[in-house]
Amino acid sequence: MVSFATTRGTPPAAAAASLLFHCLLQSIIVAQAFSAVTHKVSAKWTDLSDFVAPVVPPRSGHAAFTPLDVGNRPRVWGGYVEEVDANGNVERHVTNDMWEWDGADSGWTKVDQGGEVPRPRLAAAMALVNDRPVLFGGWDPQTPGTGGVILDTLKEFDPPSNSWSVVDARIPDGPSSRHVALSLPSGVALMHNHRCDDHVIIYSVTKLLNLLYGRFSKQPTTGNAPSSRGLHAATMAGDKAIIFGGAAKSGEMSNEAFALDTNTWEWKSISITGGIAPCPRAGPCLCTISDNCVLL
Repeated sequence: MVSFATTRGTPPAAAAASLLFHCLLQSIIVAQAFSAVTHKVSAKWTDLSDFVAPVVPPRSGHAAFTPLDVGNRPRVWGGYVEEVDANGNVERHVTNDMWEWDGADSGWTKVDQGGEVPRPRLAAAMALVNDRPVLFGGWDPQTPGTGGVILDTLKEFDPPSNSWSVVDARIPDGPSSRHVALSLPSGVALMHNHRCDDHVIIYSVTKLLNLLYGRFSKQPTTGNAPSSRGLHAATMAGDKAIIFGGAAKSGEMSNEAFALDTNTWEWKSISITGGIAPCPRAGPCLCTISDNCVLL
């Protein structure tokens, strides 16, 4: 595991994680020297499925975010769902619905979306830009066997009105999915995908003549950067962007962890100095417990 605070206030991933369990199963403490120690902690899972309303149908590959202006309640959007019909047949498809967590007394509630609602997709990423949720790219498989379409578009979400709007910007160098996006304290978003070998992608919004304009730029990086990968996990810890795991195009999975200093833009690898490192994996999730402790 590895992570660092993603936005001001309660880290969104940490808030979402607290919905399902009360204590940690495993954590990594990340020191300033960029070494890490794993810790095993006694834990108890709390199964809420019989007491609260679930997200229907179950899904994977969805995006998650926590708006700051509607009660700090986590939301999930889109993903790859599985439905079982009366005959026991499983139907799988992508979706573009949204669900909001209303607390352990209620569970999940479906959100009615308006405006330019994004098309169904999975493997997209969301981050807050100037406290506004932005959806980056993703993959719409479309008809099975066609390969579908990978997207380079952006959509911005307004939580008070539950309305989407189109952003006049495109992801640099082409469509992207299975990437990660993080909110930086400066109000911009950092994006990392399989093309980020010597840079990361920064997305910012500027105001000109009372109009907002989205802009991408490439921030050069130095140091020991992650190799090309997708389906990795990322989070912020203070001013450090933490990346763990993922898979190369060949399918080989990783259990490496890296930290990017967002002041100097230098990557450093995180070595495990004690305990047992997590096994290689793709599609994990990281959440921030504190500035030097994360949960995988």
